[in-house]
Amino acid sequence: MADVLIISSKDNGWFRRFREAIDHHDDEIVLEGPKQVSDAIGRGWRPIAVAVSADTVFSADAPRLEFSQALIRRLSETVTSQEVLGLFERPRHRKEDLFADPSRPIVVLDRVQDSGNVGSIIRLCAAFKAAGIALTPGSADPLGPKVIRASAGTVLQVPVWMAEPSEIRSALDERGYQLFAAIRSTGSRTELPSERFAIALGNEGRGVAEPLTHGAQPISIPMSGDVESLNVASAAAILLAQSYQTRQA
Repeated sequence: MADVLIISSKDNGWFRRFREAIDHHDDEIVLEGPKQVSDAIGRGWRPIAVAVSADTVFSADAPRLEFSQALIRRLSETVTSQEVLGLFERPRHRKEDLFADPSRPIVVLDRVQDSGNVGSIIRLCAAFKAAGIALTPGSADPLGPKVIRASAGTVLQVPVWMAEPSEIRSALDERGYQLFAAIRSTGSRTELPSERFAIALGNEGRGVAEPLTHGAQPISIPMSGDVESLNVASAAAILLAQSYQTRQA
């Protein structure tokens, strides 16, 4: 049976460690809720510790920290605390993880800062069997609490590789992947292929930057001129859904 520690002080080292992971998520991250923690353990993640309230029924092969209700509420990132928090070592994906299956597209997110958008696109990658996400600096941290919640936990299964735009472009070119860069347009769009391709999406204000756009094939979503642009997650949903339909045909 795992060790049990009863903690009621915000000055306790374990409490501070959880708080640090929630605020900065550098080397360690926190997953909240029994389902997310259980799913992570089921996928082979080993918790450093699990924090629960005293009456919560939840077991894991890790130190069990029984926090007071006041401390659990201070750590919770949700309106209603789910009273189970798992502390994990931050996973590190490699670029090779994105190229394991050439039939699956790669999504490149360039400086997409909104946590909700990044989390939603991670979830879309799981829904439409994309290989994963290449994320440039300036984007929201894929393992921040808000992104994890927006992804509905699918960040546990979708590889995310963080790299400079030039490194991403070189990796794509070396493996013969065609890059499509989403642009604003009311005209027709180019059809996506069935394998070895990536879709680059930028934030609504600045779009996709160099060197990702250099030599890339522009792609757009035909729409009326009544709106200037689509939310980046909405654009990703349309493109990935169309790609998935093509790959299933």
